[in-house]
Amino acid sequence: MKRILSALIVASCMAGFSGMYASAESGKLSTGNVNGDESVNAIDASIILREYADASTGKPSTLTYEEKIAADVNSDGSVDAVDASKVLQYYSYIATGGVGSIEEMLSNNSSALVEPLVLSGNPEDIYITKKPEYITSETIDFYVDEGIELSGDITVKFESLLDLVETATGMEFNGKKYIGEAIDDDYSWLIESYFGDAFNCFSPDKTKLNIIVVGEEKDLPYCINGFVLLNPCDIDIDSREYTTAPHEMIHALHLTNGTYFSPVLTEGYACYMTGQLIEKYGYKYNNDYRWNYVGYGNIWTKENAEAEFLKEREDNWECYIYGYRLLTYLNEVYGDDIFIRLLENAEEYSGMNYGDDSLNYEGMSAKVLKETTCETVFEDFAMWIEANEYRFWPDKYEG
Repeated sequence: MKRILSALIVASCMAGFSGMYASAESGKLSTGNVNGDESVNAIDASIILREYADASTGKPSTLTYEEKIAADVNSDGSVDAVDASKVLQYYSYIATGGVGSIEEMLSNNSSALVEPLVLSGNPEDIYITKKPEYITSETIDFYVDEGIELSGDITVKFESLLDLVETATGMEFNGKKYIGEAIDDDYSWLIESYFGDAFNCFSPDKTKLNIIVVGEEKDLPYCINGFVLLNPCDIDIDSREYTTAPHEMIHALHLTNGTYFSPVLTEGYACYMTGQLIEKYGYKYNNDYRWNYVGYGNIWTKENAEAEFLKEREDNWECYIYGYRLLTYLNEVYGDDIFIRLLENAEEYSGMNYGDDSLNYEGMSAKVLKETTCETVFEDFAMWIEANEYRFWPDKYEG
């Protein structure tokens, strides 16, 4: 999101800020024309972004009711970065010879929404996208870049995988349980950041899992709320060479059922549950899964285990290694529902601003972990891992 906001702000600055808060009396307000200067341009986008930033940080609005109506370009009841994006889209459209009002441009885009690509369902059929494509199914929507190879049954495979992940985690994805950041935000900006206007202002269905597929040169896999980004190799489930797709799906289930935890807990849960998919739920993988998280040896002692958990790491890979072991311990000692209980006990912290050093994500996660288990959970983990570290090295595994 920061990347999109930065781009919008830069574009706005290029237009200049003089008269940015001109009175509405200087002209007639209209959709996108927030300052009443009878022109929809980057200055209006800047006003919209300022309003969005103020609202996001709890500051009072500086806009009148009429100005808010003009700023709500897509008429969804909120003033946000999507509205600013559409203002800049129209500004660019006019600057390159476009004609008509912003409403006409949006209407034309809406009526020209890309038709979903319909695949055969046959796993033997291979389709290579020649342009960005939209594929929809009952529970998942795909946004796929050009030049990506798809099997005819990709939707069936991913729906089955989502069912498997839901069964293993005990959570359901429906885009409605989220209690952290607002999943109700319009995430069309995320689609536009990779595909531009290829999907013509398409607004994603947040009741479904949304999967973006782009090459590694554009981005690497991640999850943001109910949106998962994958690379072409990750959607080749039949190769059994990668576990990225279930890993990111587990993040999506987590983030649509509760708040974000520290990287150790968040990544540890996804790593542990992916291992469970392989060991207990029949997800086929060609290699010994534990090879993904070997390394560093046993660095945890009774004296440093909590400090290691609280540490903000430069080497994020440590989060996966520590987290995989910690979540294995928690599930074996406190039961398979331990992560769901952590989410339930963390509900009071959802939506908080963790910029305050007194309680960052690591601090909040440690507090909830102790409240849900016991005060000595980190010391207990250190003793457990000392006796069980051999289990996480395939060449030392004895059963």
